[in-house]
Amino acid sequence: VAFAGVMFHLMIGSVYAWSVFTNPIAKQNGWAESSVALAFSIAIFFLGMSAAFMGKVVEKIGPRLTGTIASFLYGTGTIMTGWAIHQNSIWLLYLSYGVIGGLGLGAGYVTPVSTIIKWFPDKRGLATGLAIMGFGFAAMLTGPVAQQLMASVGLEQTFYLLGTFYFVIMLLAAQFIVRPNLALSSITENSISQKKGTRLTRGPELTANQALKTKSFTFLWIM
Repeated sequence: VAFAGVMFHLMIGSVYAWSVFTNPIAKQNGWAESSVALAFSIAIFFLGMSAAFMGKVVEKIGPRLTGTIASFLYGTGTIMTGWAIHQNSIWLLYLSYGVIGGLGLGAGYVTPVSTIIKWFPDKRGLATGLAIMGFGFAAMLTGPVAQQLMASVGLEQTFYLLGTFYFVIMLLAAQFIVRPNLALSSITENSISQKKGTRLTRGPELTANQALKTKSFTFLWIM
């Protein structure tokens, strides 16, 4: 499950390599670089907006299904980016890479993280940190690969190939991102509490509005 989560984040983390494409797209289509860069900003905006509510969706329909949806959205958005370049349509670029791809990013970001922490209740920080590491590490891998592809097959075909690759890998990884059995989770938590010589304690359950008013939320928001 942890490895599948890392692979998932390696795929969606490729969004941070957008700067590799900015200049080639602008030159080929005669667009301003700032206009092309806006597609990245839209994608990150929809990443944040969709991630804000995807946690509840993951809990409701399960990580495997949300992971599958994320693979469709991000893969389709990347492939459609190549089509937008072919059609010389900046608005189609914003829709494909920005909106559709951004929604896939949000769903793909939350799904592994919210699931992995349930498998490692005693090492939640380490487990989620490793998964998110894939998200940040992806740009270093995607950049050279994308440049190689653009030089060999062309700009549009690069997005077709990358989008297909992202879709396949994410779809396969999503099948392994599943929630642990509840009984197993209970046994694991009990064993952890026995090792520590104390019972696990949980903080008070807060509503969304109550959580927004806490000092912890304010501190995290400032960070």
